Amino acid sequence: MRREPSIKSTVEVSYLPQHRDDPITPESADELVAVIDDMVSDFDLDHSYMMIILTSAEDKVAVLNIGILADKGVGSMEFQGDEGGYYSKGVEDAGKPVFNWDFGNPRFFPGDSRIEIESIKQALVQFYETGGSRPENVDWQEWSDETVDW
Repeated sequence: MRREPSIKSTVEVSYLPQHRDDPITPESADELVAVIDDMVSDFDLDHSYMMIILTSAEDKVAVLNIGILADKGVGSMEFQGDEGGYYSKGVEDAGKPVFNWDFGNPRFFPGDSRIEIESIKQALVQFYETGGSRPENVDWQEWSDETVDW
């Protein structure tokens, strides 16, 4: 059984166009993980990027941006919070930045940011249960998409 945060946070999730005006609002870590499961089962490359905004009872905001490659069972994560901005660090390096589509716009991640979807799900549980702390089950790295050759 998963533990829910002691202080209620607001979580808003979007990955489809209709979510911009009407975001998904999971009420538990299980419901947040279910959103990733839905995204993976939809397997739509045009909507392979998800934004999760968590606002704590103290009005602190933390964001997880997630890009999913459902057919490969991997994804990338970006964390933004009080501690700064970080990207997931995987083991394989694509040799160049990777990207996912967010409503027709590319969202870039480091070439070595891909991790298993199961690790992303575990990170979502930690993110939810800690009220927006950077998940500890993932290795993180600093990176700037200024390195992307436009």
